[in-house]
Amino acid sequence: MASVTQGRPAAGELDAQAPRRRPRGGLVFGVIALAYLLLGLGYSLATPLGEGIDESTHLAYVQFLQEARRLPRPEDAVGLLTDQAKHPPLYYLAVAALTWPGGLEGLVWTPNPHCCNLERPSPAVTRHLEGDRFPFAPPYRRLRLVRLLGLACGLALLWATWSCARLLAPRRPELAPAATALAAFLPQFLFIQGVLNNDVLANALAALCLWAGLRVALLDARPRDLLLLGGCLGLGLLTKLTLLAYLPYAALALLLAARRARSPAPLRRGLCWCALPCLAVCGWWFAWNLLVKGDLLGWSSWMEATSFLHRDRPLGQELPDYLAMQWRTFWGSFGWATVRLPEPLY
Repeated sequence: MASVTQGRPAAGELDAQAPRRRPRGGLVFGVIALAYLLLGLGYSLATPLGEGIDESTHLAYVQFLQEARRLPRPEDAVGLLTDQAKHPPLYYLAVAALTWPGGLEGLVWTPNPHCCNLERPSPAVTRHLEGDRFPFAPPYRRLRLVRLLGLACGLALLWATWSCARLLAPRRPELAPAATALAAFLPQFLFIQGVLNNDVLANALAALCLWAGLRVALLDARPRDLLLLGGCLGLGLLTKLTLLAYLPYAALALLLAARRARSPAPLRRGLCWCALPCLAVCGWWFAWNLLVKGDLLGWSSWMEATSFLHRDRPLGQELPDYLAMQWRTFWGSFGWATVRLPEPLY
């Protein structure tokens, strides 16, 4: 027995020689997610209702759904509804359901005459009544709570970012927390996810499409991954038309899966498990556009109703200002782009 145990290190020595365990990924993600939620809640509470970019116009869509109980048609694109009537309805239906019963009755938007006034400049676009002060009047309280939907959507985006990084670089575990933290603590992201805007849901669904597409391309196009990709894409197209950009992305994922398998089978499965579920989710919206508005996207009728928004000078003249605005609003430009970070940060 002595010869068997001779030279065996003691338990304490084993602990000292063993490599230190790295924190589990779930714990690291949880810390980032908690910090994001606390910061996002702070941004949301500090932003008065109506001061999120286009917030009052998005809420006009919700009010229309609750009052008219139908989708807006081209002739309804007047007043605050003008800018948003073109959008698919998923986000607005969710907000309308979450604020029902009671709806948004009593919600008032009063323009601030000093906004953008060079003599007495003010970053506030609207005047804020007593109802939007704690403990908040009922419609304002409901909307403050519904803003939490955006923070929840942000969590989904962060989880998808984490998952994408782990799929793309499984041997680089440090990249997942780095990518997730970069997204979580971007000032503009924290601001947007804390206000009422269809971008909050579109952001989450776009990130989930990216993750599902990577699974299709890298994990042999399994039916559940194809169904996930088709479902997220369908919901995304029912939220914002910018997700049309993910149609070629989904096609590329299927082509890469077919190339890895050296077989057209993933393409056939993709038609069944990806394309059909996508059409089942959002196809009715495009059919409704074709019947009511005359084209699949419903764009031409909206362009006719909003001719005053059309560009009246060459794009080249506006491009420098446009790119400068995109740069600022990527990093952080709050309110209706009326509250900027210190210029040296840009």
